[in-house]
Amino acid sequence: CQSEGLMPIVEPDVSLSGSHTLEQAIDINIRVQSELFKAMVDHGVYMAGSTLKPNIVNPGRDCAESYCVEEIAEANIFVLEQSFPVAMKGANYLSGGP
Repeated sequence: CQSEGLMPIVEPDVSLSGSHTLEQAIDINIRVQSELFKAMVDHGVYMAGSTLKPNIVNPGRDCAESYCVEEIAEANIFVLEQSFPVAMKGANYLSGGP
């Protein structure tokens, strides 16, 4: 699509279904995003000409442990710090609700 002047919007999405903890969600989000970005590079995507629309990193809906807003925010920042390519210019979170 970039050859036609369009910007790819990549949207990895990790399901909220399940009982996974926030720590498990962090791990899977880092792995999913890292694989996604590697595939983009492998396919010749111009990273500076694309944008990320990630899900909010959250524990599963059935997780027994409760987390505060600050912990969720820190988890999301950590995931981006660990996997987000510096060549990409931005990430856009959209609130779709639960």
